[in-house]
Amino acid sequence: RDTPFVDKVSQLAAAGITIVSGAGNSGPGWGSLMNPADDAAVIGVAGLDKDGKLAAWSSRGMTLWEEPLGAGRAGVDVITHGEFWGADQHNACQHQWGTSVACPVVVGLLALLLSSLPER
Repeated sequence: RDTPFVDKVSQLAAAGITIVSGAGNSGPGWGSLMNPADDAAVIGVAGLDKDGKLAAWSSRGMTLWEEPLGAGRAGVDVITHGEFWGADQHNACQHQWGTSVACPVVVGLLALLLSSLPER
C-alpha cells in the first residue's frame, strides 16, 4: 500500500468528499483490487463488457492489505458499463474499456442523485 496516498484519501473522505475509483483491470483474481478502490471509504467501481456481463478484465477480488490480521473484504461497490466506443483526442472513434472508463458513469449518477436532494 502507498501509505502517503492512502492517508490523503482518508483525509479527503473524512472531509466529506466522495471518492470514486476504478477497481483495476487485472481480472478476477484474489487481491486484484487496486488502490484506492480497495479502501472502505472509496466507492470502488468494476466494469461490464459490451455485452453487459462482468468483464473478464475487471478486478473484483478481495482486498489483501488487511492480511495477515484480517481475511480481506470485497471492495467493489458498483458495477457499470466499462466498454464502449467514444471519441479520442482527434474526434475519431476509439474503443475504450476499463474500470476508469466506468467511473464517469458512477460520478454522473451521483451528481444526478445529489442534485435531486433539497438544499440544506
